[in-house]
Parts: sequence; structure tokens; C-alpha cells
Amino acid sequence: MIDFMKNASNVYSTAKYIVSQNIRIVVDKNNIHYSTTLDRFYKRTKQRDKEYCKYFLTDNVVSGGRISCDITKRIYME
Repeated sequence: MIDFMKNASNVYSTAKYIVSQNIRIVVDKNNIHYSTTLDRFYKRTKQRDKEYCKYFLTDNVVSGGRISCDITKRIYME
């Protein structure tokens, strides 16, 4: 599997990175709902760009962007 696709709820690209979001909805013990995301930033390479274009830059897919969440954790990958 392509590294940036693993456990991805949403994938988008920036000038330097392909970003994979793993989004979850959490309900705490007080029945309060909130959204969390683990964003993995993969440094863009020729191979990753090729795979990204293959899956996301087609006539059937609208260009995406980041989905906002209440809590965000970021990890930068090579």
C-alpha cells in the first residue's frame, strides 16, 4: 500500500508535502463529542507525486483540502 494512503480518511497536497489525515469522532465520559485528526506530512518525492496524481488528479475526483478538526496532532515523515 502507498505510505500516505495507509489509515487515511483524507489526503491532500501542499507545496512541500502530501498530507494524510486519520480523522476520528470521540465521545468522552460526559457525552461531549469532538473530532481528532492525526496528520502525517510526507515529504513530496517524484514517486509520491506520481502516486498522488494517479489516485487524486483525475476527472472523477475533486481537488481536496484539509478537513478541520477540534484536536490535531502532526507527524512529519521522510
